Amino acid sequence: NSDGKGLPLIRIRDVGKAETRTYYSGDYEEKFIINPGDLLIGMDGDFRISRWQGTQALLNQRVCKLEVIDRTLYNDSFLEYVVQPYLDEVNKFTSAVTVKHLSSRTVAELPIPLPSLAEQTRIVDVIEEHFSRIDAAESAAQTALVRLDTLRRAILTAAFSGHLVKPLNPHRTPDGLPEDWQWIAIGDLGNEVKGQITPQPGVDYDLYSVPAFPTGIPEKIDGFDIKSGKREVEPYDVLLCKINPRINRVWMVTNYSGRKQISSTEYFVLRLFDTRQASYVKWYLSSPQFRDWMGLSVEGGTGSHTRAKSGPIREQSVPIAPSEDYIQIVSAIEEHFSRIDAAEASLERCLQRCNAMRRSVLAAALSGQLVEQNPSDEPASVLLERIAAEQPKRHTRRKPA
Repeated sequence: NSDGKGLPLIRIRDVGKAETRTYYSGDYEEKFIINPGDLLIGMDGDFRISRWQGTQALLNQRVCKLEVIDRTLYNDSFLEYVVQPYLDEVNKFTSAVTVKHLSSRTVAELPIPLPSLAEQTRIVDVIEEHFSRIDAAESAAQTALVRLDTLRRAILTAAFSGHLVKPLNPHRTPDGLPEDWQWIAIGDLGNEVKGQITPQPGVDYDLYSVPAFPTGIPEKIDGFDIKSGKREVEPYDVLLCKINPRINRVWMVTNYSGRKQISSTEYFVLRLFDTRQASYVKWYLSSPQFRDWMGLSVEGGTGSHTRAKSGPIREQSVPIAPSEDYIQIVSAIEEHFSRIDAAEASLERCLQRCNAMRRSVLAAALSGQLVEQNPSDEPASVLLERIAAEQPKRHTRRKPA
Protein backbone atom coordinates (compact mmCIF):
# COMPACT_ATOMS: atom_id res chain seq x y z
CA ASN A 1 0.00 0.00 0.00
CA SER A 2 1.01 3.66 -0.31
CA ASP A 3 -0.93 4.79 2.77
CA GLY A 4 1.90 4.32 5.28
CA LYS A 5 0.36 1.21 6.84
CA GLY A 6 2.84 -1.33 8.20
CA LEU A 7 6.57 -1.32 7.48
CA PRO A 8 8.26 0.34 4.49
CA LEU A 9 8.91 -2.11 1.65
CA ILE A 10 12.25 -1.66 -0.16
CA ARG A 11 11.76 -2.07 -3.89
CA ILE A 12 14.64 -2.20 -6.35
CA ARG A 13 14.19 1.47 -7.25
CA ASP A 14 14.69 2.37 -3.57
CA VAL A 15 18.22 0.96 -3.34
CA GLY A 16 20.51 3.94 -2.71
CA LYS A 17 17.70 6.06 -1.29
CA ALA A 18 16.69 6.87 2.27
CA GLU A 19 12.98 6.17 1.97
CA THR A 20 10.31 4.32 0.05
CA ARG A 21 6.69 5.16 -0.65
CA THR A 22 5.56 1.53 -0.60
CA TYR A 23 4.43 -0.19 2.60
CA TYR A 24 3.47 -3.73 3.61
CA SER A 25 1.01 -4.48 6.42
CA GLY A 26 0.82 -8.29 6.18
CA ASP A 27 2.72 -11.11 7.89
CA TYR A 28 6.45 -11.55 7.33
CA GLU A 29 9.43 -13.53 8.59
CA GLU A 30 12.14 -11.84 10.66
CA LYS A 31 14.81 -12.69 8.09
CA PHE A 32 13.23 -10.14 5.71
CA ILE A 33 13.70 -7.22 8.12
CA ILE A 34 16.15 -4.55 6.96
CA ASN A 35 17.71 -2.25 9.55
CA PRO A 36 19.40 1.12 8.96
CA GLY A 37 22.93 0.55 7.64
CA ASP A 38 22.27 -2.89 6.14
CA LEU A 39 23.96 -3.57 2.79
CA LEU A 40 21.59 -4.00 -0.15
CA ILE A 41 22.22 -4.93 -3.78
CA GLY A 42 19.85 -4.06 -6.60
CA MET A 43 19.54 -7.23 -8.67
CA ASP A 44 18.19 -5.58 -11.84
CA GLY A 45 19.57 -2.77 -13.97
CA ASP A 46 22.82 -1.29 -12.67
CA PHE A 47 23.70 -3.90 -9.97
CA ARG A 48 24.73 -1.46 -7.26
CA ILE A 49 25.43 -1.97 -3.58
CA SER A 50 24.31 0.62 -1.07
CA ARG A 51 23.58 0.94 2.63
CA TRP A 52 19.94 1.40 3.58
CA GLN A 53 19.62 4.88 5.10
CA GLY A 54 15.95 4.75 6.04
CA THR A 55 14.07 3.36 9.01
CA GLN A 56 13.48 -0.33 9.66
CA ALA A 57 11.94 -1.83 6.54
CA LEU A 58 11.22 -5.07 4.70
CA LEU A 59 13.12 -6.76 1.88
CA ASN A 60 11.30 -7.12 -1.43
CA GLN A 61 12.05 -9.37 -4.42
CA ARG A 62 14.98 -8.47 -6.69
CA VAL A 63 16.76 -6.79 -3.77
CA CYS A 64 19.54 -8.75 -2.02
CA LYS A 65 20.70 -8.20 1.54
CA LEU A 66 24.42 -8.84 2.05
CA GLU A 67 25.50 -9.49 5.63
CA VAL A 68 28.85 -10.22 7.26
CA ILE A 69 28.23 -13.11 9.63
CA ASP A 70 31.25 -12.49 11.88
CA ARG A 71 32.77 -9.01 11.93
CA THR A 72 35.82 -10.29 13.77
CA LEU A 73 36.70 -11.97 10.46
CA TYR A 74 35.57 -9.47 7.85
CA ASN A 75 34.94 -5.72 7.92
CA ASP A 76 31.51 -4.98 6.44
CA SER A 77 32.66 -1.55 5.23
CA PHE A 78 35.52 -3.25 3.38
CA LEU A 79 32.96 -5.65 1.89
CA GLU A 80 30.86 -2.70 0.69
CA TYR A 81 33.80 -1.13 -1.13
CA VAL A 82 35.09 -4.42 -2.50
CA VAL A 83 31.85 -5.73 -4.00
CA GLN A 84 30.88 -2.80 -6.26
CA PRO A 85 33.80 -3.14 -8.73
CA TYR A 86 32.97 -6.84 -9.11
CA LEU A 87 29.29 -6.00 -9.71
CA ASP A 88 30.38 -3.47 -12.35
CA GLU A 89 32.33 -6.17 -14.18
CA VAL A 90 29.40 -8.61 -13.96
CA ASN A 91 27.13 -5.88 -15.34
CA LYS A 92 29.53 -5.22 -18.20
CA PHE A 93 29.39 -8.84 -19.36
CA THR A 94 25.70 -9.51 -18.67
CA SER A 95 23.57 -9.54 -21.79
CA ALA A 96 19.96 -8.41 -21.76
CA VAL A 97 17.13 -7.68 -24.17
CA THR A 98 15.57 -5.09 -21.84
CA VAL A 99 16.76 -5.04 -18.21
CA LYS A 100 19.85 -6.88 -16.94
CA HIS A 101 19.27 -9.40 -14.14
CA LEU A 102 21.68 -10.50 -11.41
CA SER A 103 21.32 -13.79 -9.53
CA SER A 104 22.08 -14.32 -5.85
CA ARG A 105 24.27 -17.27 -6.88
CA THR A 106 26.46 -14.91 -8.90
CA VAL A 107 26.81 -12.65 -5.86
CA ALA A 108 27.64 -15.61 -3.61
CA GLU A 109 30.37 -16.78 -6.01
CA LEU A 110 32.17 -13.43 -6.34
CA PRO A 111 35.88 -14.06 -5.56
CA ILE A 112 36.54 -11.20 -3.14
CA PRO A 113 40.01 -10.55 -1.66
CA LEU A 114 40.91 -11.54 1.89
CA PRO A 115 43.45 -9.29 3.58
CA SER A 116 43.89 -9.49 7.32
CA LEU A 117 41.21 -7.76 9.37
CA ALA A 118 43.73 -5.13 10.48
CA GLU A 119 44.61 -4.37 6.86
CA GLN A 120 40.92 -4.28 5.91
CA THR A 121 40.42 -1.61 8.55
CA ARG A 122 43.40 0.43 7.32
CA ILE A 123 42.15 0.19 3.74
CA VAL A 124 38.67 1.36 4.74
CA ASP A 125 40.12 4.35 6.60
CA VAL A 126 42.19 5.43 3.58
CA ILE A 127 39.31 4.86 1.13
CA GLU A 128 36.99 6.98 3.26
CA GLU A 129 39.60 9.71 3.52
CA HIS A 130 39.93 9.84 -0.28
CA PHE A 131 36.19 9.49 -0.84
CA SER A 132 35.39 12.35 1.54
CA ARG A 133 37.43 14.69 -0.67
CA ILE A 134 35.82 13.29 -3.82
CA ASP A 135 32.38 13.68 -2.21
CA ALA A 136 33.13 17.34 -1.50
CA ALA A 137 34.20 17.92 -5.11
CA GLU A 138 31.11 16.15 -6.45
CA SER A 139 28.83 18.09 -4.13
CA ALA A 140 30.34 21.39 -5.26
CA ALA A 141 29.96 20.42 -8.93
CA GLN A 142 26.36 19.29 -8.44
CA THR A 143 25.53 22.53 -6.62
CA ALA A 144 27.06 24.54 -9.45
CA LEU A 145 25.01 22.58 -12.01
CA VAL A 146 21.82 23.37 -10.12
CA ARG A 147 22.75 27.05 -10.05
CA LEU A 148 23.45 27.02 -13.78
CA ASP A 149 20.00 25.53 -14.39
CA THR A 150 18.52 28.28 -12.23
CA LEU A 151 20.49 30.81 -14.28
CA ARG A 152 19.03 29.40 -17.50
CA ARG A 153 15.54 29.87 -16.15
CA ALA A 154 16.33 33.41 -15.03
CA ILE A 155 17.72 34.30 -18.47
CA LEU A 156 14.59 33.04 -20.24
CA THR A 157 12.31 34.79 -17.74
CA ALA A 158 14.15 38.07 -18.33
CA ALA A 159 14.14 37.56 -22.11
CA PHE A 160 10.37 37.19 -22.39
CA SER A 161 9.52 39.96 -19.97
CA GLY A 162 11.60 42.46 -21.94
CA HIS A 163 14.50 42.81 -19.47
CA LEU A 164 17.31 40.82 -21.09
CA VAL A 165 18.17 43.14 -23.96
CA LYS A 166 18.46 46.91 -23.73
CA PRO A 167 17.47 49.38 -25.02
CA LEU A 168 13.92 48.20 -25.62
CA ASN A 169 10.74 50.25 -25.56
CA PRO A 170 10.78 51.75 -22.04
CA HIS A 171 7.01 52.10 -21.91
CA ARG A 172 5.25 49.13 -20.38
CA THR A 173 1.79 47.61 -20.60
CA PRO A 174 -0.12 46.72 -17.40
CA ASP A 175 1.26 43.17 -17.60
CA GLY A 176 4.83 44.50 -17.64
CA LEU A 177 5.74 43.97 -21.30
CA PRO A 178 7.14 46.68 -23.60
CA GLU A 179 4.29 48.53 -25.30
CA ASP A 180 5.28 47.47 -28.81
CA TRP A 181 5.13 43.74 -27.97
CA GLN A 182 2.05 41.68 -28.81
CA TRP A 183 0.47 38.58 -27.33
CA ILE A 184 -0.21 36.22 -30.25
CA ALA A 185 -1.79 32.77 -29.98
CA ILE A 186 0.45 29.88 -30.98
CA GLY A 187 -2.19 28.80 -33.48
CA ASP A 188 -1.94 32.20 -35.18
CA LEU A 189 1.84 31.93 -35.57
CA GLY A 190 1.70 28.79 -37.70
CA ASN A 191 -0.05 25.54 -38.48
CA GLU A 192 0.00 22.39 -36.41
CA VAL A 193 1.48 19.56 -38.49
CA LYS A 194 -0.73 16.48 -38.38
CA GLY A 195 -1.12 13.27 -40.32
CA GLN A 196 1.13 10.24 -40.56
CA ILE A 197 3.65 9.18 -43.14
CA THR A 198 3.89 5.80 -44.81
CA PRO A 199 7.50 4.76 -44.14
CA GLN A 200 9.52 3.31 -47.00
CA PRO A 201 11.69 0.28 -46.13
CA GLY A 202 15.33 0.83 -46.99
CA VAL A 203 15.04 4.61 -46.66
CA ASP A 204 16.86 6.27 -43.75
CA TYR A 205 15.00 8.82 -41.62
CA ASP A 206 16.05 11.19 -38.85
CA LEU A 207 13.58 10.54 -36.02
CA TYR A 208 12.89 13.22 -33.43
CA SER A 209 11.79 11.05 -30.51
CA VAL A 210 11.41 11.58 -26.78
CA PRO A 211 14.18 9.08 -25.79
CA ALA A 212 16.62 10.79 -28.17
CA PHE A 213 15.93 14.25 -26.77
CA PRO A 214 18.70 14.56 -24.14
CA THR A 215 21.39 14.07 -26.78
CA GLY A 216 20.10 16.88 -28.98
CA ILE A 217 20.61 14.59 -31.97
CA PRO A 218 17.77 12.88 -33.85
CA GLU A 219 17.92 9.11 -34.12
CA LYS A 220 18.81 7.57 -37.49
CA ILE A 221 16.25 4.88 -38.30
CA ASP A 222 15.42 2.73 -41.30
CA GLY A 223 11.85 2.93 -42.60
CA PHE A 224 11.54 -0.82 -42.09
CA ASP A 225 11.95 -0.33 -38.31
CA ILE A 226 9.23 2.32 -37.97
CA LYS A 227 6.42 0.43 -36.28
CA SER A 228 3.98 3.24 -35.47
CA GLY A 229 2.73 6.29 -37.31
CA LYS A 230 5.08 9.24 -37.61
CA ARG A 231 4.67 12.65 -39.18
CA GLU A 232 7.11 14.28 -41.57
CA VAL A 233 8.67 17.52 -40.39
CA GLU A 234 10.76 20.21 -42.02
CA PRO A 235 13.64 22.48 -40.95
CA TYR A 236 12.48 25.24 -38.56
CA ASP A 237 9.46 23.25 -37.38
CA VAL A 238 9.17 23.58 -33.60
CA LEU A 239 8.42 20.38 -31.66
CA LEU A 240 6.91 20.46 -28.17
CA CYS A 241 6.58 17.22 -26.20
CA LYS A 242 3.07 16.96 -24.78
CA ILE A 243 3.25 13.71 -22.78
CA ASN A 244 4.10 13.34 -19.09
CA PRO A 245 6.66 13.17 -17.58
CA ARG A 246 8.59 14.82 -20.42
CA ILE A 247 6.38 17.81 -21.14
CA ASN A 248 8.19 20.92 -22.31
CA ARG A 249 11.01 19.17 -24.11
CA VAL A 250 11.40 21.36 -27.16
CA TRP A 251 13.21 20.80 -30.46
CA MET A 252 13.72 22.97 -33.49
CA VAL A 253 14.17 20.79 -36.54
CA THR A 254 17.42 21.10 -38.47
CA ASN A 255 18.55 19.04 -41.42
CA TYR A 256 22.29 18.68 -41.80
CA SER A 257 22.11 15.06 -42.96
CA GLY A 258 19.91 15.44 -46.03
CA ARG A 259 17.69 12.56 -44.83
CA LYS A 260 13.95 12.82 -44.39
CA GLN A 261 12.93 14.21 -41.01
CA ILE A 262 10.12 12.64 -39.00
CA SER A 263 8.67 13.17 -35.52
CA SER A 264 6.99 10.85 -33.06
CA THR A 265 3.35 11.57 -32.26
CA GLU A 266 4.32 12.54 -28.71
CA TYR A 267 5.15 15.99 -30.07
CA PHE A 268 2.99 18.97 -30.93
CA VAL A 269 4.53 20.16 -34.20
CA LEU A 270 4.26 23.84 -35.15
CA ARG A 271 5.16 25.01 -38.65
CA LEU A 272 5.57 28.77 -38.43
CA PHE A 273 4.35 31.13 -41.11
CA ASP A 274 7.55 33.16 -40.59
CA THR A 275 10.47 30.79 -40.04
CA ARG A 276 12.57 33.69 -38.72
CA GLN A 277 10.52 33.40 -35.53
CA ALA A 278 11.37 29.72 -35.04
CA SER A 279 14.25 30.17 -32.57
CA TYR A 280 12.35 32.85 -30.65
CA VAL A 281 9.26 30.63 -30.31
CA LYS A 282 11.41 27.61 -29.39
CA TRP A 283 13.04 29.54 -26.56
CA TYR A 284 9.69 30.83 -25.29
CA LEU A 285 8.28 27.29 -25.20
CA SER A 286 11.32 26.40 -23.06
CA SER A 287 10.79 29.34 -20.68
CA PRO A 288 9.52 29.06 -17.09
CA GLN A 289 6.45 31.11 -18.04
CA PHE A 290 5.30 28.55 -20.58
CA ARG A 291 6.61 25.50 -18.71
CA ASP A 292 4.60 26.41 -15.61
CA TRP A 293 1.42 26.67 -17.66
CA MET A 294 2.21 23.43 -19.48
CA GLY A 295 2.78 21.55 -16.24
CA LEU A 296 -0.65 22.56 -14.97
CA SER A 297 -2.33 21.78 -18.29
CA VAL A 298 -1.61 18.03 -18.03
CA GLU A 299 -3.98 16.97 -15.27
CA GLY A 300 -2.19 19.14 -12.75
CA GLY A 301 1.15 17.68 -13.80
CA THR A 302 0.38 14.18 -12.48
CA GLY A 303 0.03 10.84 -14.23
CA SER A 304 2.76 8.98 -16.05
CA HIS A 305 1.18 8.76 -19.50
CA THR A 306 -1.18 11.72 -19.68
CA ARG A 307 -0.98 14.10 -22.62
CA ALA A 308 -1.58 17.78 -23.06
CA LYS A 309 -4.23 18.49 -25.67
CA SER A 310 -3.31 20.33 -28.83
CA GLY A 311 -6.28 22.72 -28.62
CA PRO A 312 -5.17 24.52 -25.43
CA ILE A 313 -1.59 24.64 -26.74
CA ARG A 314 -2.74 26.39 -29.92
CA GLU A 315 -4.75 28.87 -27.84
CA GLN A 316 -1.83 29.71 -25.53
CA SER A 317 -0.24 33.07 -26.39
CA VAL A 318 3.38 34.04 -26.98
CA PRO A 319 4.72 37.57 -26.24
CA ILE A 320 6.08 38.52 -29.65
CA ALA A 321 8.63 41.34 -29.79
CA PRO A 322 9.19 43.45 -32.92
CA SER A 323 11.48 41.69 -35.41
CA GLU A 324 14.53 43.84 -34.66
CA ASP A 325 14.09 43.10 -30.95
CA TYR A 326 13.46 39.36 -31.12
CA ILE A 327 16.58 38.89 -33.23
CA GLN A 328 18.59 40.59 -30.46
CA ILE A 329 16.80 38.57 -27.80
CA VAL A 330 17.57 35.23 -29.48
CA SER A 331 21.19 36.29 -29.99
CA ALA A 332 21.51 37.27 -26.31
CA ILE A 333 19.91 34.02 -25.09
CA GLU A 334 22.20 31.89 -27.23
CA GLU A 335 25.28 33.86 -26.17
CA HIS A 336 24.46 33.39 -22.48
CA PHE A 337 23.55 29.74 -22.99
CA SER A 338 26.78 29.01 -24.88
CA ARG A 339 28.74 30.14 -21.81
CA ILE A 340 26.49 28.06 -19.54
CA ASP A 341 26.94 25.05 -21.84
CA ALA A 342 30.72 25.43 -21.58
CA ALA A 343 30.53 25.68 -17.78
CA GLU A 344 28.22 22.64 -17.59
CA ALA A 345 30.56 20.63 -19.83
CA SER A 346 33.47 21.51 -17.53
CA LEU A 347 31.48 20.44 -14.46
CA GLU A 348 30.41 17.20 -16.13
CA ARG A 349 34.07 16.46 -16.87
CA CYS A 350 34.81 17.13 -13.21
CA LEU A 351 32.14 14.60 -12.20
CA GLN A 352 33.57 12.07 -14.64
CA ARG A 353 37.02 12.59 -13.14
CA CYS A 354 35.56 12.06 -9.68
CA ASN A 355 34.10 8.73 -10.81
CA ALA A 356 37.44 7.78 -12.36
CA MET A 357 39.22 8.67 -9.12
CA ARG A 358 36.82 6.48 -7.13
CA ARG A 359 37.54 3.57 -9.45
CA SER A 360 41.29 4.19 -9.17
CA VAL A 361 41.14 4.23 -5.36
CA LEU A 362 39.16 0.98 -5.31
CA ALA A 363 41.48 -0.61 -7.88
CA ALA A 364 44.45 0.26 -5.68
CA ALA A 365 42.64 -1.16 -2.65
CA LEU A 366 41.81 -4.43 -4.41
CA SER A 367 45.37 -4.88 -5.64
CA GLY A 368 46.94 -4.26 -2.22
CA GLN A 369 48.57 -0.98 -3.29
CA LEU A 370 46.49 1.49 -1.30
CA VAL A 371 48.12 0.92 2.10
CA GLU A 372 51.43 -0.52 3.19
CA GLN A 373 51.58 -4.17 4.22
CA ASN A 374 52.27 -4.89 7.88
CA PRO A 375 54.24 -8.13 8.48
CA SER A 376 52.72 -8.44 11.96
CA ASP A 377 49.19 -8.79 10.51
CA GLU A 378 47.49 -12.16 10.76
CA PRO A 379 48.37 -14.22 7.65
CA ALA A 380 45.54 -14.90 5.20
CA SER A 381 46.02 -18.65 5.66
CA VAL A 382 45.24 -18.36 9.38
CA LEU A 383 42.26 -16.14 8.65
CA LEU A 384 40.96 -18.70 6.15
CA GLU A 385 41.22 -21.39 8.80
CA ARG A 386 39.19 -19.26 11.19
CA ILE A 387 36.54 -18.67 8.53
CA ALA A 388 36.41 -22.40 7.75
CA ALA A 389 35.89 -23.06 11.45
CA GLU A 390 32.83 -20.79 11.31
CA GLN A 391 31.18 -22.78 8.52
CA PRO A 392 29.33 -25.28 10.77
CA LYS A 393 27.92 -22.40 12.79
CA ARG A 394 26.49 -20.85 9.65
CA HIS A 395 24.56 -23.97 8.78
CA THR A 396 23.09 -24.37 12.28
CA ARG A 397 21.56 -20.88 12.26
CA ARG A 398 18.70 -21.82 9.96
CA LYS A 399 15.53 -22.57 11.87
CA PRO A 400 13.73 -25.85 11.10
CA ALA A 401 10.58 -25.55 8.98
